[in-house]
Amino acid sequence: MAVVLAVSVLTACRQREPIQTLSVPVAPTLVTQDPGPAPLRRLTKHQYENTLRDLFGLEVTERLPDEPVVGGFEGAVEAQLPSELFVSRAQRSAQQYAEALVSDPARLKQVLHCDEWTTPTSQAACLERFFETTAQRLFRRPLTKEERSKLTADVAQWTADIDFVAAVQLLLEQVLQAPAFLYRPEPGPALDGYQLATRLSFFLWDSAPDEAV
Repeated sequence: MAVVLAVSVLTACRQREPIQTLSVPVAPTLVTQDPGPAPLRRLTKHQYENTLRDLFGLEVTERLPDEPVVGGFEGAVEAQLPSELFVSRAQRSAQQYAEALVSDPARLKQVLHCDEWTTPTSQAACLERFFETTAQRLFRRPLTKEERSKLTADVAQWTADIDFVAAVQLLLEQVLQAPAFLYRPEPGPALDGYQLATRLSFFLWDSAPDEAV
């Protein structure tokens, strides 16, 4: 009897349904890779002209040199070493833009974002608006405290030596030749909002971001 019972139990165990196993999805392991530093890119000739045309609605006769083509593309970092020709053309182009902008009262108002600059108080207010609008669009980010301080001191000296309009012309020449305008630095490990907007805008439109971007 005991033998029969044991055989029955063993047979029942063998006929039991197999145990169902649950498949639990495992999250993939994220591997963080350092892409390395971003190269310091300079505005191409077309990006330079598109930016100033979009901002001022203006073109000048002095143009930057054509970009060398590397692998079928222009704007290759290895071909953007500053040359004497580039520096000379950038200087003369900046001078032409600045002169054209200050010689037209309507354009000068557009640059300064103010209507009159006849007193030291109004001149200071116009300069602050220039920093917060035109200069910020050209640099594609807010100016640093050090940049504002230096440019303010320069304008004060030029105004004392000549006059305010001439000082604005020299200011524009300086800003249009500044590395912050001519180059697109991305120094951090991650892009901030201004750098991301700059990269996206030049990728899509070959021009600097507008206020909406």
